[in-house]
Amino acid sequence: MHIYYAHPACAWLTVIYTGRCSCLKGLDVCSLSPSHYHSVPALSDGSAPARKSTNVTLAVGVVAEARALGVNVSQAAEAGIAAAVARRRQERWLAENQAALESSNAFVEQHGLPLAQYRNF
Repeated sequence: MHIYYAHPACAWLTVIYTGRCSCLKGLDVCSLSPSHYHSVPALSDGSAPARKSTNVTLAVGVVAEARALGVNVSQAAEAGIAAAVARRRQERWLAENQAALESSNAFVEQHGLPLAQYRNF
């Protein structure tokens, strides 16, 4: 099971052109979107990250169907929680950097792209 986390500060163009992210030494990108995810690497000794036993209350029907279909409930819950954490981190990052994004967009609207004269398309 991989745990994913968002890293919205990455160079999105690097992801588009290479399919790899420059922010974490070229880890493969798991999802090509502005809030792409990285797989958390194993610990340096090759072991899996530490686990924490947690009680979660789920709907009986959902658990029964998951088991009938062979879905690992723990892994599915972990993936869902990891996705929710990634979304929250992205929302928080966007809120914290909203002024900078608006400023950058206003600059481009007023002055155009800084290196537009060198574009070949």
